[in-house]
Amino acid sequence: MLATPEGGARPLKEGYEVVVVREVLEGMLSTEIAASVLFAALDSVEREPVGPAEWSGFAGGPLRDQLVLRVGEELADQVSQRVRGILGTPPPPRMRRSEAPTAPFPTGAGPTRVLVLATSGRLARRLKVALGPSIVPLGLSDLSRLETLASEFRPMLVLVDLTDPPDPLGTLVGRLARLDPAVITILFDEGTPLGKGMAGTLEEAGRRVTLVDRREDVGPLMDLVRAVRRDPI
Repeated sequence: MLATPEGGARPLKEGYEVVVVREVLEGMLSTEIAASVLFAALDSVEREPVGPAEWSGFAGGPLRDQLVLRVGEELADQVSQRVRGILGTPPPPRMRRSEAPTAPFPTGAGPTRVLVLATSGRLARRLKVALGPSIVPLGLSDLSRLETLASEFRPMLVLVDLTDPPDPLGTLVGRLARLDPAVITILFDEGTPLGKGMAGTLEEAGRRVTLVDRREDVGPLMDLVRAVRRDPI
């Protein structure tokens, strides 16, 4: 879900194309590489593709470029061609609810709840597209609502995008220090003194905090989101 500017929330809906891309990646690559590649490719474009034609172009361009960096040209071409081949066909018809098979009751810890603090919903959306049903992100731009929303949403992680910081940033450390100490804080930064200083201050306040450099591979961020589901917090 993503918080709206008015303070409400709306679900992040996934189109057919997103599911195709993610399932092809996860079917041909390891889960870790698949999520990292998709996140990095989406982060390299101004806006998320819309419709089969744009997603097909994305698969042959930004997505392939990121694949080449991680798995080489041969496999990158295979993945890209597979996605484009599927997107060239119409999506399967949707079943009516009465015709759909009964799904098994979900087991395990369930999806990771991540409260994303940023001005825009860009980072929350990237995480949702890359990780699919394993994550429930909630975006918040107004820090005045942090404590209330955290108590209702009960996040496992609080992810702060310091490249797109929420407002007012000067109150962030104090507000984070008042949250449940079991909640892990991730600072998504670009190696700035602000990020390092904020991480040090939060650690001194007894917070569990990790600083992730956006300029490097996004694998560590994906790993942290996955690992928290097994973390006894």
